[in-house]
Amino acid sequence: MIKKLIIILTISVCGCSSIPFRHSDYLSFDGIDPQTLRLNFSEELPQEFELLNSAIFRYSYLHFSALGVVRVDTFKKSLDLAGFNHLGVMFFELSLDSEGKVDCKYALPEFTKHKDFASFVLNDIKKIYFDRVPPQSAVVKRERRKVVFRDSLKDTFTEYVFAGEGRFLAEKNYYEKHRKVWSVFYYEYTPKDGKIYPEGILLKHYKYGYKLIIRLKEIR
Repeated sequence: MIKKLIIILTISVCGCSSIPFRHSDYLSFDGIDPQTLRLNFSEELPQEFELLNSAIFRYSYLHFSALGVVRVDTFKKSLDLAGFNHLGVMFFELSLDSEGKVDCKYALPEFTKHKDFASFVLNDIKKIYFDRVPPQSAVVKRERRKVVFRDSLKDTFTEYVFAGEGRFLAEKNYYEKHRKVWSVFYYEYTPKDGKIYPEGILLKHYKYGYKLIIRLKEIR
């Protein structure tokens, strides 16, 4: 499915593979209490927000670029997403309600040929914006320049890595049978109205071999 979608709607193809974000400066975590770190980060995250992003989806040598508006309610676990090209032509409009129901309100015919398209896209957005705070019960591993939370000791778990400037969430890694399935990397947090937003996000899906690169354009 992934390859067919990208081939159908490829806008740009290029050989560049670098990530256009700055890596955070690694600060010492000596004397930092992990639970205080977790709670402070939770308080600085917005519960509800609307963003304008640019995005590049990379699969092998194929690139699909778009703009997107996403509205997220992390408390209700609901979101709305609209994707369109740089001329304003809409690709799709999708939503996920608090009960987990997916609604494809509009999509170009090339997308609707794939019945699981809406779920596929929304699942990636969920990985990025939901569940960014580790549970209080998470196992903690402290290192000099990072703190790692692991939500389970079983072979399927999520790992939260806090590192860099601000000591915010820098990585979220999901494992199945101790093999890394996907990761989300957060770059260059910026403040607005007492809350913080990553200016750059990279989602890497190791199982399916694709990347989603998101750059924040506007906080609405």
